[in-house]
Amino acid sequence: MRKGEIITAGLFMVLSGIVIAECFRLGFGWEPQAGPQAGMVPFYLALLMFGCSAYVMYLGLKSEKKEGDNFFINKDGMMEAIKIAFTALIFSIILVYAGVYFAMLIYAPLFVKWLGKHKWSTVILFTAGIVLVIYFGMEVGLKIPLPRSPLYMQGKFFI
Repeated sequence: MRKGEIITAGLFMVLSGIVIAECFRLGFGWEPQAGPQAGMVPFYLALLMFGCSAYVMYLGLKSEKKEGDNFFINKDGMMEAIKIAFTALIFSIILVYAGVYFAMLIYAPLFVKWLGKHKWSTVILFTAGIVLVIYFGMEVGLKIPLPRSPLYMQGKFFI
């Protein structure tokens, strides 16, 4: 597991560096009359990803090598990876046809209940919270419109 963590962290650091370099080209500041420049949000996300990857690499380099400590050796580990990939695929498909908010209303509870095995009250609070954070953070705060559902475009629904 150690070798895989180090390699994956390194690849994510390279990817983050590419995104950061592109954000310098696009501009990542704030325009007084227009709002955020095109590279602002990707820049900070890439910076966060770089920092997290560097931390994972540090932990991987610091840890001692353990034999037989592989994640995918047993059936449970493989099923967790398949569940994560399946929910991400469902989210991606729904996002294209229904927009960010409908996709998140389906993805968040599926992920939190099925993978996290949390109580329904937690699922509902998390789902409502994440949709509100995305809406107010992106649409209201940063004034970045996200993909909407076709029903919104026809004036039949509010998200």
